[in-house]
Amino acid sequence: RSFLSRIASKREEATTARTVSSIDNIKFLHLSVRRKDLSQPIQDVLFTDISGENFRSAKDSSEQCKKLWVLRIADHFVLFFDGERLNDAKERQTERFNGLLLLRRCVDAEMLGKKSNVDVIFSKFDIVKTSETRQDTVSFINEIEATLNHDFQDRFAHLRFFKEVAARP
Repeated sequence: RSFLSRIASKREEATTARTVSSIDNIKFLHLSVRRKDLSQPIQDVLFTDISGENFRSAKDSSEQCKKLWVLRIADHFVLFFDGERLNDAKERQTERFNGLLLLRRCVDAEMLGKKSNVDVIFSKFDIVKTSETRQDTVSFINEIEATLNHDFQDRFAHLRFFKEVAARP
């Protein structure tokens, strides 16, 4: 998965291969993790490997959203906002609208509900942090968080926010 972003790939620029799975053929990634000191048992984690295009379709259609059946049984749903797009004054409103619409669609289609744990991640914060418009972007991110809290806090078991996530630290 991450070979193309490693030195061993001998690429001049790090990259990540695009997900190619379809909504009709959802794939999973399995990861076993354990504390470094071995004090706890191994924890198995399953991640869905669903293309972003499928989420764009789900945002626009309840019928398409309902095809993401795995959301109903997921322990956690992670909503990503692209920090680079939020940092761009021409792109930020579209990025905000798309994220809010996807979450609304998932709730309205009953794919997410009172038992869902939703994590909201503002990615590529390393780009925001070094930008001249950092303060404006951080204020905009805070507004998105306030809107999500107001509109969705009572609809999920948990709603958490992670603001300083880097693209490639």
